[in-house]
Amino acid sequence: MLPRLTVMLLLLVGSLHVACQDLDPCIAYTNMTDITRDVFNTPRQGDILICDLNLQPGWYRLVDGLMPTHCLQPFSCGTQAPIWLNGSVPSQAQGIVRMTACANTIPTSGSTGACCGTEIPIDVRNCGEFVVYCLRRPPACPMAYCIESAPRMVAPPVLTGPEIIGDRFRFACGISFPRGIQNIAFNITWSFDGVNIPTLPAQVLTGDQRITFLYQDAWRGNIGKTLRCRADAYYVTTPNVRSPILTSNGYFGGIRITPPVVTVREAGGPQQINVTSTLPVLCTGSRRRCGIQLDIDVTGGSWEDIATANQCLLLLTRGHWDLNTRTATISTAVQATRDFVRDGNQELRVTFIPNYVNAPDIWLGYILPRLRVFTVDGETRRCSAFADPHIRTFEGRDTLHLYEVGDFVLLRSTQRQFEVNIRTNECVGRACVCAVAIMDGPDTIAIDVCRQRWGAPPARVRIMSGGSLATGTQIKRTNDGRNFMISFASGSWLRVQDFATYINVEVQVPAEDFGHVQGICGTFDGNPDNELQGPDGETFDLNDNVPTLFFRSWRLRVDQSLLNGAPRPQLTRAILIDNVNIDTQCLCNNITRTADCGRNRVIQDPVRNLCSSCHDVTDRVVTRTQNASVTDDDNDEPAVSIPDTTAVPDTPNFRTMINFNFTATLGVNVTIITPGVEVSPYPRVRPNLPVEPQITQARANQLCVNAIANFSLGVRCTNIVGFDTSGFVSSCVEDMVAAQSTVFLQAAVSALEAGCQEAILSNISNFGTDGQGRRLPPADATRNICPNQCSMRGVCSAGRCICDPGYSAQDCSVQTSRPPQIIRILRNGLCNSRRRPCRIAFLIVDNFHETPNIACRVRDVRIDNGNLTPGNNFSLVPADFESSREVGCHLPDARVPENRALHGFLISLTTNGALFSNEVLYVVYDSHCLACNRMGQCGIKNDTCLIEGTCRNAREENPRNPSEVCDPDRDQERWTSSLSRLAAFPPPCLPTNNRFDRWDIWTSNQTGCPCFFDKNRTDCACCEAGACQCPDPNPNQCALCSEESRLCGTRQTSPENGVDGWTLSFTGCQCAFDPSRTDCACCQNEGCLCGLEHRNQCSPCGRPEVCGSKPDVFGGLRIHG
Repeated sequence: MLPRLTVMLLLLVGSLHVACQDLDPCIAYTNMTDITRDVFNTPRQGDILICDLNLQPGWYRLVDGLMPTHCLQPFSCGTQAPIWLNGSVPSQAQGIVRMTACANTIPTSGSTGACCGTEIPIDVRNCGEFVVYCLRRPPACPMAYCIESAPRMVAPPVLTGPEIIGDRFRFACGISFPRGIQNIAFNITWSFDGVNIPTLPAQVLTGDQRITFLYQDAWRGNIGKTLRCRADAYYVTTPNVRSPILTSNGYFGGIRITPPVVTVREAGGPQQINVTSTLPVLCTGSRRRCGIQLDIDVTGGSWEDIATANQCLLLLTRGHWDLNTRTATISTAVQATRDFVRDGNQELRVTFIPNYVNAPDIWLGYILPRLRVFTVDGETRRCSAFADPHIRTFEGRDTLHLYEVGDFVLLRSTQRQFEVNIRTNECVGRACVCAVAIMDGPDTIAIDVCRQRWGAPPARVRIMSGGSLATGTQIKRTNDGRNFMISFASGSWLRVQDFATYINVEVQVPAEDFGHVQGICGTFDGNPDNELQGPDGETFDLNDNVPTLFFRSWRLRVDQSLLNGAPRPQLTRAILIDNVNIDTQCLCNNITRTADCGRNRVIQDPVRNLCSSCHDVTDRVVTRTQNASVTDDDNDEPAVSIPDTTAVPDTPNFRTMINFNFTATLGVNVTIITPGVEVSPYPRVRPNLPVEPQITQARANQLCVNAIANFSLGVRCTNIVGFDTSGFVSSCVEDMVAAQSTVFLQAAVSALEAGCQEAILSNISNFGTDGQGRRLPPADATRNICPNQCSMRGVCSAGRCICDPGYSAQDCSVQTSRPPQIIRILRNGLCNSRRRPCRIAFLIVDNFHETPNIACRVRDVRIDNGNLTPGNNFSLVPADFESSREVGCHLPDARVPENRALHGFLISLTTNGALFSNEVLYVVYDSHCLACNRMGQCGIKNDTCLIEGTCRNAREENPRNPSEVCDPDRDQERWTSSLSRLAAFPPPCLPTNNRFDRWDIWTSNQTGCPCFFDKNRTDCACCEAGACQCPDPNPNQCALCSEESRLCGTRQTSPENGVDGWTLSFTGCQCAFDPSRTDCACCQNEGCLCGLEHRNQCSPCGRPEVCGSKPDVFGGLRIHG
């Protein structure tokens, strides 16, 4: 068969020459796509062989590769005689080149052999990106043109990484292609944002190599771009025949801010912002610090409208790298600050300004994307109850008058733990608010003056929810102790002003509660028509601004009131306010170098920092709550944690009662009270209050209008559009006429000032800016407001009171012609030394203010046998200024005898070292034998004695005279003779023929009794009643108690010094039972006659059991007549 084919070829070659048309072959060509022409396609038995005898002559582009330029074996390319190009592909500059194509057939004349057995003239043109061939029909069949295609890459390369290798990272470009083909090669290039890296030549992989790497340095100048790798394949033997270039997946290398746009609401919580780097921060070498510092900068509009979490900078380090996600993320949060100003919605930008000082140099010049923040303004409101009381609701359209007594819900949130209760009691024939409790989240705090009377301590703060407070809860108090601000992390606050017997209450509600509030204050939903809505939704009539039925619908039972510790069920909210979970918030502005960080910075309420004289007393209130006990709730000294069983009941049941006059001065005695005798209340010191003339409607109106016009914001308030002062004036007039007193005048002015302030501060147009671009509230509504309206006794000028003549102090409350006045001592001047150190006495004072020279003057008072004996030595001791109504006096440690169960101090007070107040008595007692109550009554406990100022247990022996004991049933204030011991005494040690001759009138026996200095010895003297053993060197002698130092060592023999210690002679003195008789004993040492039956004997007064106890001296028989 082969010879016949050869003949055919020879016959046809000369007749098939066809010239290609004269056109641009790089444009006018035909695509030839036929994978069966591939040089590796060897036909199998039964396959139809390809033949190009019918090929239309012309220009062709071999889409799948190039014409092979090397000899091919027969039966390749899907045919018998494969055609190949004899020579190299010309360059593009050569244009169209005439070349020879060879077919591997039997050689013919002029051929080069079997590889080129048949020659076919063709034209070749290199078009740059591809090659075109002008093909002619071959001379015979089966003969076909071959295509040498590049290796076929099924999948694009895969980019992976970054992978950390030591102190740098790298990316890998992997090729997915079968291994084992040694002739294959891959060309790899790298690009950023589609542009090849000019400094990095193409990388070639051969054989089984399938991966190449790009290292960290290549990112220099390319941070913020997307990395890709590209690959094409070819056979090493045909490097010009390449597969199409395939591009890998992309990898962005830089930092992303997510989400890029956020909206935060004043009524909402924070939004988390993630700063995510897709490249690790790695520093080469031995750098100690390595990281990217990002300074947070808020710009645009009112930049303080948002706060970030924790700090104004972030630090991105290697430690943030997550091997699983292959990212490094640091987070912050942005939150709309609660500014309580109607400033509208804002658009702000948060920029993360990088500091690359300690960062790898590949990051230099990279600028991070900005975060866009939209803030949504929120509605806030205040509600107040003032004077007797008048309620100014949220919408402020009407002033309501509450004349009911009880506990009421002032406001309550329906979506969170937020509630305010008030308590009213009778006041000038109507009602006044005397207590308030606010609950916000886990904290419930109360302020109570309901049991106040003149001279009671200032309002005290009580934590009703336990001994600690949540983060963000703060309690502030002014110096004078009259004004309180309790603020919470939510933005709510409670302001209380103490007027001694009633309080003004003002509460602010944050935007998150808009539309979710009910109570006496109203609904806080912007609708003034539904404010009088009861708990069940019923709307009540205004009823001339005295909606009694509405008030009663919000009255609480005793067990429902927060003021009584009533719990509240936990509320489940759809939206949680998370700012309380962020420890620190910051206001950040890089231009002004502002980094204002701290707790609760998200609250930008100008009212919170109004008071220049306010002090944070949060820790003190918490400490007092933790140390509090039922019986010591008005004493700030820490209590010893032991059960207190020392209180005297309201109806005392003690044998001996002591009633102290706590306003005692020199020479005032302590009165011994017997059971059943009523004790008069101790006198109070009350300042001289001016007597008001009759107040008519006209006079009241004049006083109220003048007071309102003269206070610091008076003029401005009248010019505020939409702010109505008439409700305050009418309430002021009504209260003054009803009370016939100006007692509510200052409360009305205070309430008006607060309402006016709210109107001013809620309007953004009233604010300026400071040097940092921050809002600056108007001075006249903030720092220039004077304390307590200068007590209506002066003029306010730039925040300082210019007092009227005769008055001084920061608020003009002190009359300069009068010294300070002590009203009383807390705890009625009693201090239990078993429970407290008793080193500070807290005084309730009047006409007092803080000066550098405040001090207390103290002198001792000895309390013995029911008498007060003031000392003559005065000491000046330090004084702690608590408020203008309370001061703590430090008592000198050395002045309190350790062994005395009852001791007193007279205390007075001065502000200038010249004028001193009245003196009051402070008593320190030992509850081991004494029990005292709040009425100033002390009783000796029934199973104890109080002898010579010391507590004694029942049956306890006199340490100086074992023959005497504490016998509470017989006498709780003196030693009692133990007759059983006397009967056991041995006879007198010096027997004599005359029974009147005695060795010593105070010594019963020179030996036989226990020694007071050593209970194991019984060889000391036995003593007469009222006598005590002498110490060494005279243990065998006794002497009159308290006279041991004078009498011991000198015998008081009988009869020279009397019959005994109490009897001078048997007879010769007037009889108390019959003055006409003079045959009774004469007494000495203040002894008392025993009486008719033993008229020849005397005994210690009040000790009748001694009479007849010494028959060896006075005879054993009773004498009659």
